[in-house]
Amino acid sequence: GGSIFITAGTLTGIGVLDTQARNVGAWSGGGGGRIAVILTNGATFGSITMRANGGTGGAGGGRYYHGAAGTIYRQTMGRALGQGTLIVDNNPNPISMYAVTEPAEAMNLNALQALILTNGGMFAVITNTMLDFATANIGGGGELKIRATNVVSFPPSFVVTNTYRLCLDTDVSAAGNWTIMTNAVLTHSPNFYGGPNPERRINLVIKGDLTIAPGGAIDVTDRGYAGSSGPGAGTGDSV
Repeated sequence: GGSIFITAGTLTGIGVLDTQARNVGAWSGGGGGRIAVILTNGATFGSITMRANGGTGGAGGGRYYHGAAGTIYRQTMGRALGQGTLIVDNNPNPISMYAVTEPAEAMNLNALQALILTNGGMFAVITNTMLDFATANIGGGGELKIRATNVVSFPPSFVVTNTYRLCLDTDVSAAGNWTIMTNAVLTHSPNFYGGPNPERRINLVIKGDLTIAPGGAIDVTDRGYAGSSGPGAGTGDSV
């Protein structure tokens, strides 16, 4: 998808801002585009539909490779640049474990009013991205993938909530206590053919206590390597 950047006093109407990617029908779908709307004298965005989802892909090796969502940034009057809401929404695509939105450069996620990951939307925290789990407002049910921790911090008593799925794709060490609440999931991203390097795995050191509530889980089901790949791949045989 392409890119739309609008600064206006207000925004009204029932139309569409659309940066969807094309549905290719075979192998990898395209990635969604970018939308940013900054209002200087408005507090709502009317009934405008904003779409930045990735394209639907076909099957390869038994897996579907849909494109990752783009980003939608919405900022209302009275907020400084970077203090709006960032949305990663891959509707209407089926959820694809490989369709990850990774920013081109580090961000300050603490400054956002909210980070909304929804409809299969997944967002990667990269090197130098600032994130304090004590203050950040994250929701939507999608996946937040921690791939660097140099400016990521956790509160003394950290609760993994069910408002999003937390993926630990790099080593994490935390000083306090962790609780995985009911219906919350701690996981890692899937590995795939020949990679990634380093491989995705949970390597978590908690210097306090870990509590997993009823219905909570550390679950990495179907997130290993694809068949005949990875360090445990067999040499194969024939009959």
